[in-house]
Amino acid sequence: MQARAFYADPGGNLWVGTNGDGLFRLKERKARVFTRADGLPNDVIMSVVAARDGCVWAGANCGGLIQFDGERFRTYNERDGLLNKTIGDAVMAVFQQPANA
Repeated sequence: MQARAFYADPGGNLWVGTNGDGLFRLKERKARVFTRADGLPNDVIMSVVAARDGCVWAGANCGGLIQFDGERFRTYNERDGLLNKTIGDAVMAVFQQPANA
């Protein structure tokens, strides 16, 4: 596995974005791998962060911005207005603004 991004959320999950193996969730010594079969646009995850509302957001290489609500994935891409003329719908980084900002 080639890990690209790590994020530890407040619920004790460790999220790992990979270069071709999907998005891993490690929880209580259990690992769950999410892939295209689960609804990801592709298996190259460049970044990941958990939001205060419990959703997990991930950026995919040439796949857009992904939201996971705990049950299903929703991908935002060029059809939703996500476009960069240089890299298309690749999302290389995601972050959440601090609560006190």
